[in-house]
Amino acid sequence: TVDNDGYGWAIDYRHGTLWKVDPTSGRSTRYELPIRGSGPHTIHPDRNNVLWITLQLVDMVASFDPRTEKFRLYGGFTRDALV
Repeated sequence: TVDNDGYGWAIDYRHGTLWKVDPTSGRSTRYELPIRGSGPHTIHPDRNNVLWITLQLVDMVASFDPRTEKFRLYGGFTRDALV
């Protein structure tokens, strides 16, 4: 996906990493997700440029703030709620 600042973002499902790509320089930055084996899947930036990521294998959602480079985890979901 592309955020509001024009950076590209990608998820590596298998390795549990988030990638930021600067389209101007081609430089990429890797961020480890806080839970290994979580199955990061869908990624979407909100209007504040916070990225929202579904963690398919652990029934959670994560947010990532590019300004602070910090993740937050949200649980309490059931499989049926994420479908």
